[in-house]
Amino acid sequence: MELDKFKEFLESRGWNKSTNQDGESDWCYSNDRLIIQIYDGFYKSKDGELIELSCSLSNPDFLNAAKIISQDNQNGYPIKITHIELPWGNSWVPFAECENRILEWVSNFDLDAELDRFEALPTSALGAGPIKHLSALAIRHRSSQIEEYINSFRDGRRLGFVNYIDIGYLHRAYELAKG
Repeated sequence: MELDKFKEFLESRGWNKSTNQDGESDWCYSNDRLIIQIYDGFYKSKDGELIELSCSLSNPDFLNAAKIISQDNQNGYPIKITHIELPWGNSWVPFAECENRILEWVSNFDLDAELDRFEALPTSALGAGPIKHLSALAIRHRSSQIEEYINSFRDGRRLGFVNYIDIGYLHRAYELAKG
């Protein structure tokens, strides 16, 4: 099967396969600055002409901060996610071109701009926004801002944070930021 060959190709190029506790797999390539993941969900379009690769991009420091702050997310919170569509069927794109499309996406990634965006999120951000906000503040050592959040919480002002964010999240972010 072509997908199995593609997975073998990734492995031969230094991508590592990992499987989480739920049995979901991904392919990961990392260095000291970035972590690239291709999720083991390859989706063919209904007409069989395209395949979609789900990819994420993160930074080791950001992922570590998000894991510590949230205490419950094994895979962390990626900074950026994309879906790359490639031709399929009779004219399968050579494997190296698939990898090149992924690496091209990565080359256009601006880590500092994404961290700026997360740092600027309002405290009332929904979903994973608060974790990403606190993680960006923590890895950029913005302890005084996090300390202001802690003091507000102590005074009974939640600053619009979603319900799952409690003072423990803020304390963990603060400790990382001081580090």
